[in-house]
Amino acid sequence: MQPTAQKNNAKQRKTIAIVAVIAVVAIALAAVAIIAVANKREMTQAASDTCTLNAKALATHQQNFEEAQKEAEDAAKLTVDDVADGTTLETLKDAITLAEAVENAPTCPANGNASDFTKATDDIRTYADNLRNITNELDAAAKSVIASQELKLESAK
Repeated sequence: MQPTAQKNNAKQRKTIAIVAVIAVVAIALAAVAIIAVANKREMTQAASDTCTLNAKALATHQQNFEEAQKEAEDAAKLTVDDVADGTTLETLKDAITLAEAVENAPTCPANGNASDFTKATDDIRTYADNLRNITNELDAAAKSVIASQELKLESAK
């Protein structure tokens, strides 16, 4: 072979090697991108599922809250003359006022990324905690009024 042919063969092999390295890098990057997208989808789906589960659990807390509100409203129909301790009625009215200030429950977004669903889940959990606290206050206040009424009735005998 002549020196020019050898140089051309060397250049071709070098070009082929460079193209091969670029192709391998491109394939590796594509594989990494595919894995990253799949992981992102899995994370988003998991966050969405968690949000949905928390929203379903919230329904139970909302039902308990509504029942406590009903009992509190019934107990609030009593007057100071019906109970032994009138402060129980004031406490009940304060709890009812607090319950009336409860805003609508947060919900899971229809679509979004993992952080959107995670934020919604955190909002739902915080709302559920607050709702449980208010429910407990309503329940305790209503029971105190009823107990005070029973005490008055017993002392009247």
